[in-house]
Amino acid sequence: MFNLLPSLTTAYRNQTLKPAQTTHFPPSRRLNDMIHYSTSDITKLRADCIVNAANSSLAGGGGVDGAIHRAAGDGLVNECRTLPGNPRCPTGEARITGAYKLPCKKVIHTVAPDLRDASEVPTFREKLASCYRNALQLAVDNKMRSIAIPALGTGIYRIKHEDSANVALGEVRRFLDEMADDNGFLLDIVFCDVNANITRTYEQYFPEYFPPAQDE
Repeated sequence: MFNLLPSLTTAYRNQTLKPAQTTHFPPSRRLNDMIHYSTSDITKLRADCIVNAANSSLAGGGGVDGAIHRAAGDGLVNECRTLPGNPRCPTGEARITGAYKLPCKKVIHTVAPDLRDASEVPTFREKLASCYRNALQLAVDNKMRSIAIPALGTGIYRIKHEDSANVALGEVRRFLDEMADDNGFLLDIVFCDVNANITRTYEQYFPEYFPPAQDE
C-alpha cells in the first residue's frame, strides 16, 4: 500500500534515520516495516482510512479538517450531522464515517485537546494519547488494512511539534505491542503532514520509539 513511501526499515538502511542513544522500546523489524512517513497531503493518500484532526462538532474547520471536508464533498458533513451526541465527538474520542469523494474508504475523526483552553493543559498528553489509541482501535474494529495519521493538534490547538511526536509515537507503539500479532487487518501506518518541519520532528523521535533491528 505504501511501498512508495519510506518505511522505518528503509530509512534506517539509507541512513535517513540514525539510532538514538536512548530508546523506550525494544527493536522490532516487523513494526519498522509497518511504519511509514511522508510530507504529503493526507487527502491524496490511498489508505483504507485516514484520520481527521476534527473539531468536536464534526462540522469541518481549518487545516487538515477543512482540507478533508473539502475533498470529501457535502456527503461527509451530512453524515457527520447524523451522528448522535452534543458534542458529536468529545476530546480524545473518535468517530468513523464514509469517505465520499476521498480516495480512502473511511475517515476516522478525532478531537485533540485545545491548549488555548487552560483547563485542557494539565491532561492534554493523556487526551492526545486517547485520540491515537481510539483511532487505531476503530481502524482495527473496522478491518482496515492501512491508516494515515496527521500530527494532531499542532495547528490552532497549539500543541508543540515535539509533544505531538512523542505522544503519537509512544501511544502507537504501545498499542501495537499490546495487539502483537493479533492486530486485526492493520498492516500499514503512515504518519503524514504537509508541514516538513513536523516530518523532521518525527524523524528525530522515531528512533526512540521504533529503534532499528539488528539487520537494519
